[in-house]
Amino acid sequence: MEKNKYENKENNYLYHFVYVCLKFFFKVFAHLETRGKLPPSDGAILCSNHLSNFDPPVIAIAASGRTLNFMAKKELFASPFTAFLLRKLNTFPVNRSFFDRASFRKAVNTVNSGGNLLVFPEGTRNKTGNPRLGNIRRAVSYIIYNTNKPVVPVYVRGTNKFARRGLKASVSFGEPLEFPERKMPYTREISEKICAKIRDGINAASN
Repeated sequence: MEKNKYENKENNYLYHFVYVCLKFFFKVFAHLETRGKLPPSDGAILCSNHLSNFDPPVIAIAASGRTLNFMAKKELFASPFTAFLLRKLNTFPVNRSFFDRASFRKAVNTVNSGGNLLVFPEGTRNKTGNPRLGNIRRAVSYIIYNTNKPVVPVYVRGTNKFARRGLKASVSFGEPLEFPERKMPYTREISEKICAKIRDGINAASN
């Protein structure tokens, strides 16, 4: 069976090269503890807390060879070179100032086509130092509602303290969440229920 284009690192040489370099770096110079694992499915949504810019590569390494796709704020794509590099690393922009329907449709298509998508439901980094999640953005519920793939809660620790405590981090993959709400009409109430499950799932993965 031919691998889906979103799941095959060999189709993206830059992603594969960066992945191998980061894996070597963490093996030699850092300590990364991983708990749990991703389900053996063709496509998934990973919902994680967000502490620092190190989170995406750290979670990618913890995913043990599973190719990830990323959403990033559009401001990071201002430079043509940076935009080119990010796109080669399976990253696409999202405008956080409004409901960016085009980006969310791309996210839905990526997952339904068999890709693994990493999202940060808070929409930005948590700089408060509080280990619990802040408000969950409703846009994440839209992506989940319109996909039929597993949703895996992820909790990352230590990436916001690399400079102070050395290169130590941990990534915990929780059990996939169930969303019977996908079979119901998409309303504000359904959106809020999905967001609540995401928050509870990520918090549970932290234990």
